[in-house]
Amino acid sequence: MTIASKVFVSYSWDDEAHKSWVRHLATRLRSDGVDVTLDQWHAVPGDQLPEFMEKAVRESNFVLIICTPNYRLKSDARLGGVGYEGDIMTGEVLTNRNQRKFVPILRSGEWASASPSWLKSKFYIDLSGSPLSESSYCDLLKVLLYKWPSPPPLGPQPDIAPSDPSTLTVATQLDSMTIIVPVYNEVHILRDLLRALRSEGLLDKYKVILCDDGSTDNSFAAMQECCSGIPNLKCIQNRFNTRKVGAIDRMARLVRTPFVLTLDADCSLSELKEDALEKLMARMSTEDVSASCFRIVPNDRDWLGRLQKLDYSIFTDALRRILGVPVCLIGQGVLWKTDSLLKVLSQHSGEFFGDDLENTIIALDYKMKIYWERESIILMTNPKRTVMDLLKQRALSWDFGMLRVLFGKRALRLGGESGAFYKNVLLLDVIAHPFRLMAVPMLLSVPLVNFLGLVFYNGAAYDLYRNSLAFSLKYGASGIVSIWVISTVNSFACVRSLWPTVKWAMFNAVYLSSPFVYVLFYPLLSSSNVNVYDTLGAAMHWLGLGLLITYLWWAALTLCLLCITSLERKVKTELIWSVPLAPFYYFILFTVCKTVGMLKFLSRYLLTR
Repeated sequence: MTIASKVFVSYSWDDEAHKSWVRHLATRLRSDGVDVTLDQWHAVPGDQLPEFMEKAVRESNFVLIICTPNYRLKSDARLGGVGYEGDIMTGEVLTNRNQRKFVPILRSGEWASASPSWLKSKFYIDLSGSPLSESSYCDLLKVLLYKWPSPPPLGPQPDIAPSDPSTLTVATQLDSMTIIVPVYNEVHILRDLLRALRSEGLLDKYKVILCDDGSTDNSFAAMQECCSGIPNLKCIQNRFNTRKVGAIDRMARLVRTPFVLTLDADCSLSELKEDALEKLMARMSTEDVSASCFRIVPNDRDWLGRLQKLDYSIFTDALRRILGVPVCLIGQGVLWKTDSLLKVLSQHSGEFFGDDLENTIIALDYKMKIYWERESIILMTNPKRTVMDLLKQRALSWDFGMLRVLFGKRALRLGGESGAFYKNVLLLDVIAHPFRLMAVPMLLSVPLVNFLGLVFYNGAAYDLYRNSLAFSLKYGASGIVSIWVISTVNSFACVRSLWPTVKWAMFNAVYLSSPFVYVLFYPLLSSSNVNVYDTLGAAMHWLGLGLLITYLWWAALTLCLLCITSLERKVKTELIWSVPLAPFYYFILFTVCKTVGMLKFLSRYLLTR
């Protein structure tokens, strides 16, 4: 198995009973692909102990601290050996917190009383059981293999190709880019994946790494069978599922080319122009671009596929063109500079939900330049086949993940056009979404309240509820306008220019324009002298008119955005027949999915804290 991280094991020489256990742990880690440095193996007679310890700690990605009753980190504890490590590690923690990770391993007993506060304040992994707990050991392996930071520079790496692809020839194309593909329970599409890579010429020109991410089916065996005899392709396997970000992280560590392309197993990349990828890599080198994304077009097998194709064409093409910001670097098709991807992954939380958006926010926070290749390359992907799968993807993954990422410090401190976009989306979703939810139920309750009050009861309770409804309806529209004003001020604070502020003000107004019924339906309660038939008739008229205008507004907006997409005229003509269903599709996305995502976010983060 390919070595993935370098680890130094720190323990107390005073604990004779634990030496054999430490050696057993190191042996097992080594068998699972971890490069372990252990004094029992690597120190030879004549080595200077301080120099050996210092070199081992500084060249490691992780330091495992085996916490036993005798473990201590006192500067005068020279005979135990841990004093040298303590001095070095304390200095590393104080001067370079973000580039070194220390993992306490609880072997037995409580934390040593002499342990410093920076060690005792860290989360630890409990390996005190006998025999060794498999779940705890897997937790440790996850940290070491898939969440370790960029390794320290240890000298030149001659196997890395030159970073200027403008000089590439046929002989050097193989060393210019690596395609990485995570695979999880996808044995049925592996042959289609390889066929697609070969049909586009990618399998012959570039290196490819496939990672079986702990599949429970026969994916790895099928992968090895399909890839047999392909010299440019490497297959690796994770013992357990690390979700997509973990598999990408591990494969990226194995890349020895200046560029890396991320793909999903169920998508394919098409070069619409000759040598499009080579020209794009040359442009990224000359213009210092860190990542490039492509136009995404789902395959449209049925009506649901056509709606998703319309959705992708609008939100990843037309809106990106109008707003001029990277909406999101979709993880299934991004060309990265390898060093940029490694830098982004080193700061990634490892969370699956919203992982692509988190990559985008980290890149923008680092001021990385992101380019959108719209004309010469296209990414073909397979949409969700059932409504339930679509709801799970949008609600439980995308909407929940978006809130998780946008409430993070990196997103909140973004400025410029990207800051205006992401902060406005967060503001409009969190504050304006309740108005969208309350609009129709509240308006439907008005004729019911009037009916009950005028026919059966007309007392103080009725008057109180009627007045509360009148207040809500009256100030509902005012509340929406107030949110728009706040979002416009936020836009100006980010872009600090007049024309971009106008652009974002228009975008916010369109996003907030769905509850027309607030404005149209309010006259129902402006007069107190109405009978039950007037109330019911007005409710049907104004509420029906408001919903009709809302439907026509979103249908017309969809049609306009479809016209400015990059799709061919023939494809646009085919998708026009899906436009009448688009408002209902948006209702599901903006109301049902977003509500479920927000509830999941509240239950996961706010309530637990």
